Amino acid sequence: MFGYRDVGVNDKDIRRKAWQAVFMISGLFWLLVGSLVCWLI
Repeated sequence: MFGYRDVGVNDKDIRRKAWQAVFMISGLFWLLVGSLVCWLI
């Protein structure tokens, strides 16, 4: 999943992965909210 060939941790790489995680979690959250709203209506 992640490239382990460079052991030196890249700051930009960490930031990019953090943004990917944030977008993924917020996307899942909005998907859950949307399905809940559709179920309630």
